[in-house]
Amino acid sequence: MDKIDCIILAAGKSTRMNMKLSKQFLEINGKPIIYYSLYKFLTHKYISKVILVLNPEQEEYCRERVIHRFFRDREKNIYIVYGGETRQDSVFNGLNHVISDYVLIHDGARPFVSYGCITKGIENAYRYGASSCYVPSKDTIKIRENENIYTLDRDKLLCIQTPQCFDKNLLINAYLKVKDGNYTITDETSALDIIGGFTYFYIGDYFNIKITTKEDLWFGESILNNILGED
Repeated sequence: MDKIDCIILAAGKSTRMNMKLSKQFLEINGKPIIYYSLYKFLTHKYISKVILVLNPEQEEYCRERVIHRFFRDREKNIYIVYGGETRQDSVFNGLNHVISDYVLIHDGARPFVSYGCITKGIENAYRYGASSCYVPSKDTIKIRENENIYTLDRDKLLCIQTPQCFDKNLLINAYLKVKDGNYTITDETSALDIIGGFTYFYIGDYFNIKITTKEDLWFGESILNNILGED
């Protein structure tokens, strides 16, 4: 199995954090959040290079405070691309620089992804053309329709995570359809849904949280202190 390129999305402005510094550069245990994702993918046996999608205003900070500080010996394997107005724009910008036949996409705000989860994503993409990890919902989910509130069947609900991995041409074709139809999507499997494509979903990890609010920083520190040494 050939090595593949990985796109890490880190261009968000962290509006829900309400902090001056973007969340991917906030530190947990003395290292920026984005460090943990970069380290996992740069040291994974199936990853050839990381395409890091940033806000242009963040490039200098990221180079000085993350790449030069922690990854000088692997800098040649990090390629910086600027993000767009939306997540889907940022992904498409990254896809323009992918060389490999398959591509993996990951949220930079998910710092605790495991090597095993990455490996399964790539292997399943080679087998099925597209894959994504998920975890079952622990919560009861309700939906509001006007003044009525209904309970959804929790056994049928999936909490979708990244990494998500795809045949590159399949994903590009899906994204062209998204652009042509002016659709709004929040993950790459939704692009495949639009063209009627198939995604293989496999069980992920509850540790693989997305850092979104200030409370998540506390959860993240606890997670990090309990998964050191995982394979």
